[in-house]
Parts: sequence; C-alpha cells; structure tokens
Amino acid sequence: MNEDGHVTDVPRDAYWKGGSGGYAIYVVPSLDLVIYKMGGTEGQYDRSSPRLPVKYSYDGSRKDWKAGDPKVVGDSTGKTIQMVVSAIGR
Repeated sequence: MNEDGHVTDVPRDAYWKGGSGGYAIYVVPSLDLVIYKMGGTEGQYDRSSPRLPVKYSYDGSRKDWKAGDPKVVGDSTGKTIQMVVSAIGR
C-alpha cells in the first residue's frame, strides 16, 4: 500500500501485490484504475518450451536477478505504477 506515500507521484490509495517472476496487480481507486502486469521466469527463455523455431539467443542477463524491496521506488513493481500514473497525467 502507498498510504505513507513511499512511492512518490502515486496516489496514497494505491495498492498492489507483486508475484514471482515480476507479475503484479495494481489497484488505484481514486483513478478508477486496475492494472495487471505480466512478468516472466527463466523458463520462458528455454528454446524447447514452445517447440517452435526460435531466432534469439538468451544472454543470461537475468542470471543474478533478485527481487527488490517493494518500498523502494527503483524496484520494478513500484516503478511500474509510478510510470503508469505519470503516463495518464493525473
């Protein structure tokens, strides 16, 4: 929840729940806004997963990824809601 205003430029009635792999759901009642953010896992880069020819080569850049603190705006969950609210201009 953002009732303490720790995510700047986001209404204080905003709340969200992040999930594994970067998935998240956000609700901002004052803006009549609900957002579902898709994420992913390392498995999505497995070439055999879709069983289709794949033309990319995963570089392993997420190998050492760790979840951030949800109270830190630089974390992807807080940053996403901050960017959406900014984009809608409210």
